[in-house]
Amino acid sequence: MTQRKPGRKRRATKKIAPVMALAWFKPEQWEGLKAESADRERLEQTYELWLEAAEGTVEQLAAEGVVVERIEVDLDELVAWCRDNSLTLDASARANFAAEKLRRSYEGQEPTGQEPTGQEP
Repeated sequence: MTQRKPGRKRRATKKIAPVMALAWFKPEQWEGLKAESADRERLEQTYELWLEAAEGTVEQLAAEGVVVERIEVDLDELVAWCRDNSLTLDASARANFAAEKLRRSYEGQEPTGQEPTGQEP
């Protein structure tokens, strides 16, 4: 094991919170989402029930230190993305779509919780 030189202080490491994308749906598109989804039986019966479950998920993840980014999903855009990528519209596709949108939003930007380096505020 290597030893520190006397008088040198250990550098503090920054802890970066994990970030998760969560597909966020509009109430007026809920019925259409259910109609288009291959796993419609796994979706909540109403938008209100889905919203309650989604908000509970956000709270639970936040309590675990995860930063949740709500990614607003337009149904037409999601359907087209699934078609263009030869994917079935299901939970996996919805999650991947949200993650892709989040990733694209960060392109050229510093991730959440990390300060830009070499720049003055």
